[in-house]
Formats: sequence, C-alpha cells, structure tokens
Amino acid sequence: MTALEALNLAAPIADAYMSVEERLLVRIARQLSLNDDHQLNEVSKWQLKQLARHGLLRQDAHKIIAAGTKGIPGNVADTVRQAIDNTLAEDGITDMWHNQRFAESAANAVKHYRNQAKDVYNQVNTVMKYKAESTFVRAVNTVADKWTQEQRREQSEIANKQDMLNILNSNTASVVSGAESRTKAVRTTIHEMAQKGIPAFVDKSGREWSPEAYVNMDIRATVKNTALEAQFSTMDSLGQDVFEVSSHPGSRPKCRPWQGKLISRSGKTTEITDINGRKHKVIPLSQTSFGEPDGLFGINCGHRPRGVSDGLFRKSSVEYDDTEDKELYNKVCRQRELERKVRKSKTEADMLEAAGDTEGAKEVRRKMAEQNKALKSYCDNNGLKYRSDRVRTYGSVKPKQNESDFAVHESEIEKAKTAGKGEHPLNVQAINTKEYTEKYNGIGKSRVVDTSVKNEAISIMNHRDGTSFEDLAYIDNRTGVRKFIINNSDMPYGVAHSPECDKFLKNYDGGLIALHNHPGGSRPSYSDIRLAIGYDYKTEKIVYKSIEKSVIAGHNGKVYVIENIAHDENIGKALDKLYNQVYNYYEGMTGNKEYAADKALDAVYAKGKELKAFTVKEM
Repeated sequence: MTALEALNLAAPIADAYMSVEERLLVRIARQLSLNDDHQLNEVSKWQLKQLARHGLLRQDAHKIIAAGTKGIPGNVADTVRQAIDNTLAEDGITDMWHNQRFAESAANAVKHYRNQAKDVYNQVNTVMKYKAESTFVRAVNTVADKWTQEQRREQSEIANKQDMLNILNSNTASVVSGAESRTKAVRTTIHEMAQKGIPAFVDKSGREWSPEAYVNMDIRATVKNTALEAQFSTMDSLGQDVFEVSSHPGSRPKCRPWQGKLISRSGKTTEITDINGRKHKVIPLSQTSFGEPDGLFGINCGHRPRGVSDGLFRKSSVEYDDTEDKELYNKVCRQRELERKVRKSKTEADMLEAAGDTEGAKEVRRKMAEQNKALKSYCDNNGLKYRSDRVRTYGSVKPKQNESDFAVHESEIEKAKTAGKGEHPLNVQAINTKEYTEKYNGIGKSRVVDTSVKNEAISIMNHRDGTSFEDLAYIDNRTGVRKFIINNSDMPYGVAHSPECDKFLKNYDGGLIALHNHPGGSRPSYSDIRLAIGYDYKTEKIVYKSIEKSVIAGHNGKVYVIENIAHDENIGKALDKLYNQVYNYYEGMTGNKEYAADKALDAVYAKGKELKAFTVKEM
C-alpha cells in the first residue's frame, strides 16, 4: 500500500468532513449578518445580541454535522475492503477470498475498523460541534474588537481633517464610519476564520487538527494497517512465519536498516533456506522498529512484507523502484494544496455573502478565479486531471464505486495516442525485406504455416493501408489454411467478434493462430490478450480454447506474438481485475487515459509472466 494509494482512498471521507467544515463556517458567518436593525456604531449592543444567538448555532451545528457524516462508518468499511482488494491484487493472489480462514480474518478486520470508525468519528463530530461554538464566540468578540479599533482610527482621521467635517454632517459621518468599520472588521474576521477553519481534533500537545488533515491521517493509518493485516493473514493461510522487507530509495531512518531483511513474526525462526540452498539469518520482528509511528510499516512507510517459505524463495535485494510513484505522489500533494487554497477562498466568499458583504465576496471571488487558473495550469503542466469536484464547496463528493464505470476500450486509447498524426500508411520498404520475412520464422508448426501467416498479414495490411481500421483472421496452425476472417470492421483501432466467429472458435477442432493488424504499430493490447486467452469478461468464463498463438502485425513493420497461452478462468479473472484496478487508480490520479492504460497493461504483462498465463515477444 503506497502513500499515494492511501491518500486516494482517504479522499472521499476527508471531502465529507471538509464539506461539514465549510457549511459550519458559512452558518457562523450568516449569524454575523451586517443587516441588523440597530445603531451600527453600538458595538456592545451588537456583541451581546450575537452572543445571545449562541443556542441557535448549536442546534444548526448539530444538524449540519449529523447530516454530513451519517454515512462515514459505511464509507470506512468500503475503504477497508478496497485496501484489502488492492493489496491482494498487488501480490497477485486475488483468489485468497476463496480461502475460508483468510475471508473470515478479512471480514473481522472490516468489522473492527467500522466499529472503530464510529468511536473515532463520534469524537471528531463532538470536537467540531464545540469548536464551531467557540469559533463563533471568538469571531463575535474579534469583530467587536476590530470594529472598535477601526472606529477609533477612522474617527481620529476625520477629526484631523476639517475639510471632511465641513462636507459631512457629524451624524452622517458617524453612521458611515460605523458601517465601514464594522464591514472591515467582519471581513477581516471572516478571512481569518476561512483560513483557520474549524478544528476536528485536538491532540495531547494542544495542537488543533483540521478535518482534512486529521481524517487523512486516520484513514491512511487505517488502510495501511488493513493492508498489513491482509498480507499477514495471507501468510497465516500459507503457513508462513517469515517475510522479506521490500527495498526502495529514500526510505526513512527507522525503516532503512530493515530493507531486504528477513523477519520472523513469531521470533521463533532464526534461519531460513532459499531455493538455491543458501541459508539466511532471520531477525525477530520485536527487534525492529515495527509498532513505532515512524517505524517499519508505520503510517507513512512505503515498505511491504513478502511472505517466504523455507526452500521455496529467491532472496532479492531491491524488490521495486518507486521513484515514479513518489514523483506522482508529490505532484498530487501539491495539487491538493492548490485545491485547498481555491476552496478556502470560495468558502470565504460564501461566508461574506452570508454575512451580507457582497462587495467583499466579489473581491475574494476575483482572487479565487486567479487561484483556480493557477491550479488548472499546474494540472495541465504536470499531466494531472483537474478535479472540479475537489474545489466545489458546500457539498460532499461521492466516490465512484463501480469498476464498470471505469471500463476503457483500447480503440479509444489507441485513438488518443495517434490523434493529430494522420492515417497509417504501410511501411512497404520495411516489409519488402528478408529481415521482415524472418520475423515469422517459428511462429507456426511448419515453414508452410509461417509463410501463410506472413502472406496473410501482408494481405490484411494492404487492405487497411492508410487507415485506422483492422482485420482479424484465424489460420490453422497445422495446415496454414485461413479458416475465418473479419475484414469489414468500421471501428477505428479495433475489431469486434461476430456471433458466427464466437461459434467458430468454440467448436473448432484444432489449434489456431489469430492474426490482426495494428495501424499504429503498438504492442498487444489488453483486449488482444483477453481474446487470446478466450476469456469473456461479461460471463467471467473461458468461452473457447482453440487459439494457440496470436500475431499482431504493425503497419510500421513491427511483429508481436502472444504465445504460451493458458486458457484458465481464474487467470482470466485475476488479470481482468488487476487491469481494472491499476487503470482506475492511475486514471483517477492523473485523468490521463493513455498513461493509465499503459500502466495497467504493464501490470498485466508482468502478472501474466508470473502466472505463466502468456508471454509477449517482439519478433
């Protein structure tokens, strides 16, 4: 579970509390209304009248907090489940849900964190309610103080300007001065309130935490603990006591000594043997920094445990390089900072309008427009998705729950990659060479099949020369005879199976080579892999097993082969879930479909190799 993943999972719950905070601030500002019907220069009367309304605010604050947070325990449960799913997907063991012991452990974890959430967020709600009241009282007193100071300053200036006294009646001057003083006092106070917000938690040292900071911290801790529990539960199910700690650059001081080390959870295992017969020292978990806030697997720790079995593992020094994820995490954190500035300005403008200061609100909205422009520019320059929902105030943002909402078609991805580049002419010079012919050597079971596949590929590409369309043919791997072809597709960068084609593949007695062209010359897509395996994502079934290899011929002269194909339903499900999860994650973070699809395809390639589901080779 990386820091970026934890930040992403925490966002919906943090957004809900930020919405509550914004509503409370606007409600407080409304009570500071400038439209009271009493003498504007009577500061003490105004102050007493506002403080007398304290009870009304208490009632409204209770309603706002209750309405805005009623779904939080359920959201926490959903977040915990997602953390478990993500962890299993990262480890390539999504089928662990079928293990009764693991499933029970995971269900207990979800229940535990849901109940914990009720206690934690009841405390947060109570703190916010009382802090809203104290914020209001402090605001009233601050307005009164600033109002009095401003009146004295302005009256002093007027007293020193005889020209002003000659123009204005003293009574009129007093009214004008009082109105301007109070407006300025309220405006300044509202600005300070909008910047500070309403605390959600006060720690032992007296530090006040904002709703966003505290909820993010709490949820990140929760999902990190959930991910760790899921991994430890998996180890329990596999009878593993020892794990290897992952390694990455830039680790924290208390984590760095344990990178790449073998650790025993029970402390009983002192030595373990790898697959090559080499013995390794094992360190008890109790001797590490585990359990400390800034220690191993702490809240901001990026390390992961990898369970190992005696005699069956390979020792690794560096498991992964998270430089790219760290860069993206830092970019997203900066984006969140800019979003907070925009949102605070919007809240300040809403508060000023609620208090009756329309001119002040207009001034703040002008500043907010410049901040929003800077935010959009930052997103554009860093390949991030501008999220209008994250700068919207006075309403919570609901997270997307359904994976199908994020489904991506490779035809659209390919279209995005080649947008503005024109059509795709056949590279005749590259194809009419001996080297190109040799790329097909060994694809089929005989030279006859190799030649047949090459000739069919050239025929298909000639048919689609200069276009973005694809043809799909099936060739018998024993005879080299073409058995089926779809050559009338009008879908750019893709070709769909017909019912006749599905029936043909299901009933064909023998092995086939699937062959189609890629106008842009790109590597095999996830749809190509799924087609080769024969997995139907709608029914979650293997619908045919007749494809032995799949060949992709690019108009630029590149040739790819998908081979060593496993027609396995569980593998199909695992790859499909992995692709969707990785794609959803990166698309949600960056808004860049091309980048998200490439990252998801990278993950599928790696997992396919690990599961021995397929291999992709460029000829």
